[in-house]
Amino acid sequence: MRFSMIIRLMSFVCLLPIFDSTSLAQDAGVKLPKGMKAHRIQGGEKGKDGWYEAKSTEGHFRVLMPIPFNDITITLDDSSELVTYMIASKNAQNQGFSVLEMKGKKPPTKDTLKEVVNSFREKGGWKVSNERYFKYQTFPAVEFQTSRPGDGGWSRYIQLPDRIFMLVVENPTGSETKIKSETMRFFDSLKIDPALETKEKK
Repeated sequence: MRFSMIIRLMSFVCLLPIFDSTSLAQDAGVKLPKGMKAHRIQGGEKGKDGWYEAKSTEGHFRVLMPIPFNDITITLDDSSELVTYMIASKNAQNQGFSVLEMKGKKPPTKDTLKEVVNSFREKGGWKVSNERYFKYQTFPAVEFQTSRPGDGGWSRYIQLPDRIFMLVVENPTGSETKIKSETMRFFDSLKIDPALETKEKK
């Protein structure tokens, strides 16, 4: 899976301005990258607790977001056949919240989760801590914290037989303590479509 390409597109998605459709975004001069379809931009209705329930239009999950969100599908036109369903946004304090459901031509392997963590360790400047492996909705998962000068965040990866779910919270240095409770609520609110769980058991 071409994670590097998706990460670059994720940064674009988080910063999309306030428009309510792909056509409106284009009319206002926002050029969407090739293969990207915008279902909702800065969408959602705030609940009584101040959070927004976000259901992916074409994906297989729903999640609670602390801020209005962008609902996107990205299809890479290459040999990877990677399709990514994304809910993502970033606030004025530069704190980002993202969920990506990624399904490609090649399924994950038994070592995928460990490879993900090691890939961060191998990147220059990143420190990885608080790594833990567990089950989420019966699926293997890993959660860890990353940091480097200026910024950091938390990541949670959930592995299904044919796809990966990636949850990421980005935060500037100094806001780690404040954002920790929001991070865990965001992570734990993810609901994967029960149909995928049924598919795994067959």
